[in-house]
Amino acid sequence: MKGLIIDNNDMISANVKSLFNLMDGEELEYNWFIICEDIAYLKYKNIGIFNQEEYCFLTGEELARSLKADDALWVWGVLSAIPKDVPLEEILKYEYPYSRDNGEIWGNPITMQHPHAVIEIVPWDGMLTLVISSDDKLVERIHQKVPNAVDLYEDNIRVEAWHKEQEEKNTSKE
Repeated sequence: MKGLIIDNNDMISANVKSLFNLMDGEELEYNWFIICEDIAYLKYKNIGIFNQEEYCFLTGEELARSLKADDALWVWGVLSAIPKDVPLEEILKYEYPYSRDNGEIWGNPITMQHPHAVIEIVPWDGMLTLVISSDDKLVERIHQKVPNAVDLYEDNIRVEAWHKEQEEKNTSKE
């Protein structure tokens, strides 16, 4: 399983439609279980993803149409690609994925929040988007198209080492 961190300044971070364009149609092969925690710059609030209370469940085609109609800036949320043979009733048996205040998405090993997900797109604070997939080749293809994206696993190691260093510095001062 691999993951990427895409910075908002690298053209597509909070723009889910642009990210889907990098997936070469693979997004259409799944149903999408979507938790939209916060969105900005929304033109039309009465379509698909954006008018749901708790979650939205769309086919890849329905999601593509919704994004074409209104490609908003995603601030917080999780879009989980679920194989089409998994019924909604099965998906709803598990805790809903979330991004805001979720420290687990920043740890190794990299995991997806929903047990049936094969891809998760996680808008994080409108500044970053995480792309996590069990298909390493998909993540590698996106990374080739967005070369400034950061490997999530490597970044998690770097941040953990920094935290340990800070902790050691604080301990030695005492």
